[in-house]
Amino acid sequence: MKNPFAYLKKVRTKMKDPYWRARCDYIKYYETLPIEENVILLESQTGTKIDGNIYAILKYITNDEKYSNYKIYLSSWGRYVKTINPIMASGDIKNTELVIYNSDQYVRLLASAKYIINDATFPGYFIKKEGQVYINTWHGTPLKNMGKSSHNDVFFGNVQKNLVSADYLLSPNVFTKEVMVRDYMLENISQGHTVLCGYPRNSLFFNKEGREALRTKFELNDKRVYAYMPTWRGTVNDIGNSKNDTYLMYYLYELDRLLTDDEVLYINIHPMAMHAKNDVQIKSLKHIKKFPAEYDTYEFLNITDVLITDYSSVFFDYANTRNKIVLFPYDKADYLEKRGMYLNMDDLPFPQAFDAQTLLDELRSEKNYDDTDFINTYCNYDNINASQQLCDMAILGMDTGLEVEKIPDNGKENVFVYGGNL
Repeated sequence: MKNPFAYLKKVRTKMKDPYWRARCDYIKYYETLPIEENVILLESQTGTKIDGNIYAILKYITNDEKYSNYKIYLSSWGRYVKTINPIMASGDIKNTELVIYNSDQYVRLLASAKYIINDATFPGYFIKKEGQVYINTWHGTPLKNMGKSSHNDVFFGNVQKNLVSADYLLSPNVFTKEVMVRDYMLENISQGHTVLCGYPRNSLFFNKEGREALRTKFELNDKRVYAYMPTWRGTVNDIGNSKNDTYLMYYLYELDRLLTDDEVLYINIHPMAMHAKNDVQIKSLKHIKKFPAEYDTYEFLNITDVLITDYSSVFFDYANTRNKIVLFPYDKADYLEKRGMYLNMDDLPFPQAFDAQTLLDELRSEKNYDDTDFINTYCNYDNINASQQLCDMAILGMDTGLEVEKIPDNGKENVFVYGGNL
């Protein structure tokens, strides 16, 4: 050993790394802990949120008597606990224990919980244990290229490993099923099943009583309410220092100037773009507000009259409301040059605007396009009981009428070698 002191320093540094410690402990627990039959571990967006499908599933299983004998855990990074707790309270999510991501309790649960549910990926050290049931709901109908169709999917390896490991891979439409199986190359290596079922999060759009209650609470009954959910356009190297932030704030100032007092626009900016400067600037606007932090995104989105977005797949989900959708791709040529898409934006039924005044004109006009074919293609499985259909089938073994299909395989025993994210 050339330099023992440097080696010891490296070891000490590793021992302070929670991911390194978790990986070492996980191997031990994987080999020694038995499966706990009545334990469910859920995780949303690598422990950073309680949102979307995971939120809707938790609302269902924590309020249905059929699951009263289950111990339910939700993972979270420590710094996100303070944002997750209010959302759980507003959503009446009960009997759910938060467990800190990569902690000793977390890796124990990951190695022993009978049911594990994720809308993205478990960490790279995760190996699904024989006897565990892994439900992966994913988090959206794909618009932008993914997997082998994408040239910048730096997380490809771990995503593929998770999808291969899943017993049930949820797809809200046939298009999503085909893309996920093809572009993450699941045929002949996965032993799991695809499940055609509405997204649990989309069931919130069928809750008319919840919509009216929130509109009354926020004193919006006499207002026209818009939502703006733009895609994050930056990279991990330019967070907080991107010309895209300047463009965003320019259009928000323009819209705020043009909106009237009987209109309000709620904006939900991607977390990677919501740095302190943008936050302060948005708070200074009169007619534009951030989505309230204490509510699930889709639960609050349900109160709006019109959705504005650009390259986000949120419009696939919002179409269930039958409300108007307006695309605002003001940097369309530049963005599409860098990002591949499965669909041509010009083939979508929604109107497009490229400046603030045209956008406002669209917001104030009635829906004047036919989205019947779009809804029949991408929303035909969505319904108010999606969480019940999925959970009762995958956890309780009940026949809930879902289309469950084995992912094609060659019948051979596979050896899966995972070399990190490559």
